[in-house]
Amino acid sequence: MVSECLFLRLSVSIDADEVWSFGGAPMLKKIKFEQLIPGMYVGRMEGSWLKNPFWRPRFLIRSSEEVQALRTAGLKGIWIDTARGLDVAEPAHADGPREAVQPSTTVAAADPGRRESSSLPMPFERELEEASKVCLHAKDVVADIFSNARITETVDMRTATQIVSDMSLTLTRHPSALLSVARMRSVDDYTYVHSVAVACLMMAFARGVGFDEEQIGRCGMAGLLHDLGKARISLEILNKPAELSEAEWIYMREHPAMGYEMLHSQDATDAGVLDACLRHHEKFDGSGYPDRMKGEDIPMLARMVSICDVYDAVTSDRIYKKGWDPADALHRMAGWTGHFDPVLFKAFVRTIGVYPIGSLVRLASQRLAIVIKRPQLASASAVNPCVRVVYSIRTRSYAHGITLDLAQNDCDDHIVAREDRAAWAHLDMDAFIS
Repeated sequence: MVSECLFLRLSVSIDADEVWSFGGAPMLKKIKFEQLIPGMYVGRMEGSWLKNPFWRPRFLIRSSEEVQALRTAGLKGIWIDTARGLDVAEPAHADGPREAVQPSTTVAAADPGRRESSSLPMPFERELEEASKVCLHAKDVVADIFSNARITETVDMRTATQIVSDMSLTLTRHPSALLSVARMRSVDDYTYVHSVAVACLMMAFARGVGFDEEQIGRCGMAGLLHDLGKARISLEILNKPAELSEAEWIYMREHPAMGYEMLHSQDATDAGVLDACLRHHEKFDGSGYPDRMKGEDIPMLARMVSICDVYDAVTSDRIYKKGWDPADALHRMAGWTGHFDPVLFKAFVRTIGVYPIGSLVRLASQRLAIVIKRPQLASASAVNPCVRVVYSIRTRSYAHGITLDLAQNDCDDHIVAREDRAAWAHLDMDAFIS
């Protein structure tokens, strides 16, 4: 199944750079030094790599400082591996290449509103390809983080910070694609991919409410590490192919405190991230755990993680249950009085849309479609996203490769209803956004 293939387990190495391995042959391309940007993977350097500042001959470029170091290292040439990192952007004009966009300091510091005026929009399929590389990498890094935490009771915060930076940059460039790919997962690695998905949702949420880059990074870290305590939970319980017993639920409810203990032992952990780890199961009406905190006494990051955590959980397929359709999930969550901060929940809905990415909808033309992107135009209505048509109800046939931007003036179709995925379970919906 396509959704499972996107998150096939890769060969995991303790060294994060080696995680960028997709099993195929390298796809090397020689480029100009001025074309280098963070996110590219150096596959070959012409010249002695022992005499340059980089101790490895192949690696992922993580910051603009590394780009500058490569440009001034006295190398004769540089080759990138496009199978492991970003490719050179296509030129906008035939008379010359587009100048590479450079983040101001590191990947996390990219300006979300900045885009070269000469750049052409990247096809959505290419956006998905780039986003899937980041999510694959992030999932395996999180698996390493959890594995090491089980053994050493510590977290490599440098690695965690870097993967949040990578996702933040990708969210800036391809927001819809990253959120689409983050929804696709195998039921076998739920804990790790859930952490990645919640981090992506948290950063999108933070951007939606106007947080600055530092705050966005903090939100991403809170999402990535909110379930760290599950590293202490036995794999038999985490991967149980059925609902947990009462005794197992009591044990599972200890994971916020367990995660807090591990992170608190590391002085570098941000206080807001600690709060989110410990408090993300508190409820606005005081009925949550571990301390039955209430209202705005619950730290803000914890209230935000609570929303993103539940949203991803209820829309995810598990061995023992099918996930809800994203639009249906928002509708149901809105009815859970007292569970979430109502102001933040409304802001979350505004951020991801009335019809979130992945929602199954019925069009006026009696076709089924999957929401793949938010409206292209900033002024467009939230009820008119970009969709990919998958099935004609009238002709009972699949529709391949038809994408509609419902906000465009020349589009004569529109959404008339949400659809229950369970009623169309015989259709492989996720294959249409792979």
